[in-house]
Amino acid sequence: MDPEPRLDDRLRALIRAVRVARQQMTIQDTQVQPGMIGILAAIGSAGEDGGCHPKELAATCALDASTISRAVAALAARGLVQRRPDPDDGRACILTLTGAGRAALTGVERRQDEFLREALRGWTATEVDGFAAALSRFVDDLTAALDRAAAPPAGVVPQTPADPPRPADPPRPADPSEPETPLLEAAL
Repeated sequence: MDPEPRLDDRLRALIRAVRVARQQMTIQDTQVQPGMIGILAAIGSAGEDGGCHPKELAATCALDASTISRAVAALAARGLVQRRPDPDDGRACILTLTGAGRAALTGVERRQDEFLREALRGWTATEVDGFAAALSRFVDDLTAALDRAAAPPAGVVPQTPADPPRPADPPRPADPSEPETPLLEAAL
């Protein structure tokens, strides 16, 4: 066996370490659960004036609509996100951060920055820049590979199913005895 750790082992270790770090950083802020930080940040990135539609948020976060719906409901219940009617489509809503949501996101981001600064204090600026560049390339290449894997093979035309799609099962009510799991563990 190769004495060097395999890349997939290192990636699992990275994901685990980031998840634990996020959980520890957000323990102080009970308003934002670790799995919701990415969703809150995506809404914040959409801009205070424009906001975003839940469908756009789902695409940005690579999550399904029901997961986004539950997360937005939880964030709205905590007063961090507001839904306002879309003036162009009465059936749709636009999501924006509230003042409390912006403050919570700023606080989480500040704690993350402080934590990373402390974790990397032995690194030179050149090492941090190199790691950031390599990580950026890795994410871009991984995303491109995912896009290629999802695309049909060349020359194959996707077929539509003969049967109409059946409606999705209604979401099951939350069981208060079940611990909440992070909604966006992969997008740390």
